[in-house]
Amino acid sequence: MIRKRLASLRLRLWLLVFLAFMPALGLMVYTALEQRQHAVKEVKNQALRMAQIASSDQERRIDGTRYLLMPWHMYPTCATAMRPHAIAFWPPS
Repeated sequence: MIRKRLASLRLRLWLLVFLAFMPALGLMVYTALEQRQHAVKEVKNQALRMAQIASSDQERRIDGTRYLLMPWHMYPTCATAMRPHAIAFWPPS
């Protein structure tokens, strides 16, 4: 009878310890989920910024190429005069 009583008391103590740790465990899980959501949002924002930078750089390069090729379009004589040089630089495939 004493043995059953100790076992029961031991079980109750373990349950008490388990219940005491439950709020801390819940808080840890909640904090981990919140940090994960914050990290995911931060990665999405960083990816968006990188895409905007790449897009801006690409747009700048396209504008530079447009300004470089503008004289050929405006002056047909320039295009015909530069054609041999262009073919030498970029041979047709």
